[in-house]
Amino acid sequence: NMHIVGEIYLRIKQNLVALKGVKMEDIKEVYSHPMAILQCQYFFDQHPEIRLIESIDTAMSAKDISEKKLMNTGAISSHLAASKYGLDILAENIETNKMNYTRFLILSENGEKIPLEKISKASIHFSLAHKIGSLSKILSILSYYDINLAKIQSMPIIGRDWEYKFYVDVEINNYDMYKKSLEAIDPFTADLGILGEYSKGISVFE
Repeated sequence: NMHIVGEIYLRIKQNLVALKGVKMEDIKEVYSHPMAILQCQYFFDQHPEIRLIESIDTAMSAKDISEKKLMNTGAISSHLAASKYGLDILAENIETNKMNYTRFLILSENGEKIPLEKISKASIHFSLAHKIGSLSKILSILSYYDINLAKIQSMPIIGRDWEYKFYVDVEINNYDMYKKSLEAIDPFTADLGILGEYSKGISVFE
């Protein structure tokens, strides 16, 4: 019963944190989630003496250092986690890609209504039979109605060989044209549904 009512793009900033008093040259091991380690690979290439150890979560790594008083050990985490667990930041913004954003969806159980004039994006889903040109036909119809695709992702349907569920984000310039496009693709799809209609997200730098 959850519906998408908005989105935010948050810039991912990674920091090397440790117990207070620990210096950069003291660090022998660094713990963090595998993705965070990958995001900071260039920084650690400059510090081959540091052993990188994967953990289940960035914030949990910071918490473990704080609670277990782990000396000579660092973690990759956010400013918030460092502050929460009383850790020092030894190096800021160590991520390789300074333009790395993660998209977060805003969900509502009640499916609050967004004024039509503010709707500029929608997330829809549908499944297609395994036939030649089935997806191409859907994309052609959307193009005919001037619907721009922001994202398309497919997931195999369990128990149905070679059939996929498609999750599509579309940008809306004209709401009536968007609704007509859904009516047009409906006969060629199964389980067509709307996950949410909302305003296009903003980028948050901090």
